[in-house]
Amino acid sequence: DHDMNILKAEIERDDLKKAVALWRERNKFQGILYPTEHGYKAAKDGEVEIKKLAKTLAEARIRDKKCQPVGICSENYEHDSHSLTGDSKDERARLNAAKFEAYHEIDSRKPEDKVLKFRVTCVRNGTHCFGSQDAAYHVGGRLQDMFHWIVDLNFYDIEIMLNVREDSMYYGIALTKESKHRRNINFFGPTTLRATICYNMLRLAQPKAGDIIIDPMCGGGSIPIEGSLAFHSSYFMCGDIHEKAVNRTRSNLDHIESHTQRRYMDVLHWDTTHLILRDSSVDICVTDLPFGKRSGSVFDNRTLYKQVLLELARVVRCNIGRAILLTYDRKSMTMALTFAAGLWKLVKKLKINIGGLEAGVYVLWRLKAPAALPQRVPKTRHRKSGRHSVLSSEKRNLSCTLWVLRRPTTGSNSESGATTVGPDRRRKRTSTTMMPTPTNTIVSELDTYGHVYGSGMKPYPIYSEAVTTL
Repeated sequence: DHDMNILKAEIERDDLKKAVALWRERNKFQGILYPTEHGYKAAKDGEVEIKKLAKTLAEARIRDKKCQPVGICSENYEHDSHSLTGDSKDERARLNAAKFEAYHEIDSRKPEDKVLKFRVTCVRNGTHCFGSQDAAYHVGGRLQDMFHWIVDLNFYDIEIMLNVREDSMYYGIALTKESKHRRNINFFGPTTLRATICYNMLRLAQPKAGDIIIDPMCGGGSIPIEGSLAFHSSYFMCGDIHEKAVNRTRSNLDHIESHTQRRYMDVLHWDTTHLILRDSSVDICVTDLPFGKRSGSVFDNRTLYKQVLLELARVVRCNIGRAILLTYDRKSMTMALTFAAGLWKLVKKLKINIGGLEAGVYVLWRLKAPAALPQRVPKTRHRKSGRHSVLSSEKRNLSCTLWVLRRPTTGSNSESGATTVGPDRRRKRTSTTMMPTPTNTIVSELDTYGHVYGSGMKPYPIYSEAVTTL
């Protein structure tokens, strides 16, 4: 209840009438914006009657259409004679379309006599003690009490968009009833990116006149097509390793060019890790990396992201080049950025919700360093041996010594190389045995005095013919 009161208080505090006035001017709404309570009740009763008649007329039309014989065989008629309120998505869509058409045919009121109808849509991201429908219900109820608008989820005039992100909230008015995220795309793929997200990613790159912008993994071509329509002074080049994706991008481009003028954009078939471009020939790179869900895998991303960053560092101009990368696999991206730390600088990282997945947009800036493969820095490891600790080579400079050893001859005394060893501790017996052959002796350590320690044996002296320090 406390959170709901906060949401309703924000609606009351802001001056929503200014935004409604702008919406009315843009959409040329001629009805009543702020009716009285008596006018609201009369308009609501009229809406209920019109909707009942529209529903009856729509069901009758669909029933008459289904009752028409499809062919000579009567089996087709029996197969199509199912109920009007089926669970099929296509059936519900046809019924709603028929209701919408019948509603406008029956409604004989003048535009000046109609009262504004609205609905509230809530988009929520994060963990909260309330749901999206609860927030839309309470905010919509408060707006209805304030302005006496009619609630209509299907035939609405204005839509209030309520966005709740973690501990923040903002709302606005939708300018169009149909979402524009599918604009300019007619051939969709399994991972086609929304046009609205593509435009905002391009805005982050801040393209200028004459910039060469590439999308090495274009998919359906959403990013370059949106960029060629929004930024006319830039040249766009895209490609993909899959031939189906390249054909899909060309189909979308041909559809755009059939309705508009020729765009500065080309589509190629290439490998992202080996681009057919010269060094330092690209200004901006904007691409959607594989998430590892529908496309690719997280295991492959570990290597792919590193190769992509190195190849982009080669073709992007030093000191002025930018890269805008979208991915859900943030762990692989972090490892790749650490791997190419001398080539790219992370300027900004933004969170974005894509279909319920919390992805990230990485804004990278190309450094002055040449595109060379960075050396892998080994991790610091400690290997304990007795009371001493041996550090890795990055902490201590160690010199290697090459020992050339010669096994002593049999029968010599202890000063020149004894052939007997001490008691065998593993078998716990006091008898002495001859020195074992190299096939059954495990040499584990060479001490500074030239003694070899076998497995469970006392040291015996050896001869060293040459000692060389490397």
